Amino acid sequence: MLNKKTSWVTALALSAIVLSLAGAGLIKRDAPTVVTTSCSELTADAQKLFNRGDTAVLSGRCAPGDHVHLAIDFRGVGYKYVLIGVIAEQPWVTGRGWWRSFTTETVRPESPVSASTKSIVSSGDLTGLLRMDLEMNVTTAGEGAIVVSKTNSMPSLTTPRIITASCNAAASPTT
Repeated sequence: MLNKKTSWVTALALSAIVLSLAGAGLIKRDAPTVVTTSCSELTADAQKLFNRGDTAVLSGRCAPGDHVHLAIDFRGVGYKYVLIGVIAEQPWVTGRGWWRSFTTETVRPESPVSASTKSIVSSGDLTGLLRMDLEMNVTTAGEGAIVVSKTNSMPSLTTPRIITASCNAAASPTT
């Protein structure tokens, strides 16, 4: 009798330990993947974005006339994206699920007025089976970045997946 009770208690204790370790593994957050790129390297660099988890930062310098196209599939609960700098445009979101998008523009007047600075941030929340698609022609030179992160601790079955990543550089002026 004592032997059966001891094995039952041992099995219960081992089950509790396994469940707690599995839960800790699901909740654990990895460091974000940060990739700095250029227009010519965007296609290769974007594929590295979600190699270490579901938080990623892709940034790079763009020139006027560069054509940028980035499409990411999301399958899960609680993602957030933020687009800043010269690529801060509201992307198209399609699929089945829930999302909301915001774009804010801040103008800080400077003296002289011609030196005022303008910053645009586009952000949104995504849940479901969704595709975020950003396709644009860059109008001003400068830095741009996209940040993708989880907004909650619920594990996702898959990490976001890059579907398309391309940048066609503006044609150089001929003289």
